[in-house]
Amino acid sequence: MPVTEQQNTTRANPIPNPYYPLEEIIELCHKRNYTEEVLGFREQPGFIAERFRKAHAVMLLRSSNTRSPKNFTMSFPTASYTENDRIQFKFNMDYNPVNDTLRLRGITALLNPTDLAGKRQWENQKIFLLTDTRRLPDSREIYNILTEHRFQQARELYNSITTAPITRNTLHV
Repeated sequence: MPVTEQQNTTRANPIPNPYYPLEEIIELCHKRNYTEEVLGFREQPGFIAERFRKAHAVMLLRSSNTRSPKNFTMSFPTASYTENDRIQFKFNMDYNPVNDTLRLRGITALLNPTDLAGKRQWENQKIFLLTDTRRLPDSREIYNILTEHRFQQARELYNSITTAPITRNTLHV
């Protein structure tokens, strides 16, 4: 039976496995600046890797009877990203118990989250959905996206202050 062009292309370019071992996820996070130094956990070396390992261990225990991937969210505590800003990351992941691997589905980033009278509030929130774990955005890029509204507001304020209102010339008698 002859192989068609479409079948040949499918075999040549198989769909990549979206799941990765825990250590590859940790390494990818470090490459994309999800490190203790960048996220403000300077006094806690190894915090990021340990957080991933604990979440992985919990999912391993919870998934001992299942054969299908299980979704979970792993949150980092709010960190001092800069002197003036705090940021919190929540990683939405799938755990595959068949081969003990993880898939990063998305990240929720909160800028300056607070809890006022039991109600969570934040200056800005962005959700980044990932089609592939390897497309994890750099943490600095996420911070820039979270704060870009400030530049827009500053630009609008500057324009309102510097542009003189149009006055009509009228003749008063």
